[in-house]
Amino acid sequence: MEAVLNFAEVVEIEFAGAVELGSYILYSVNNVCSWLLLNSEMIGNSGVARVG
Repeated sequence: MEAVLNFAEVVEIEFAGAVELGSYILYSVNNVCSWLLLNSEMIGNSGVARVG
């Protein structure tokens, strides 16, 4: 029984880590998408392709 409890605890920690990593990745992707959207709008409005 104790082994099962230990296993459940490890799984819980692993799951928490995965959720944290997942939310970090989503946050990064969201930021990149927002930045690209903003830049493409600026490029579209000015008519000149600027990089950086």
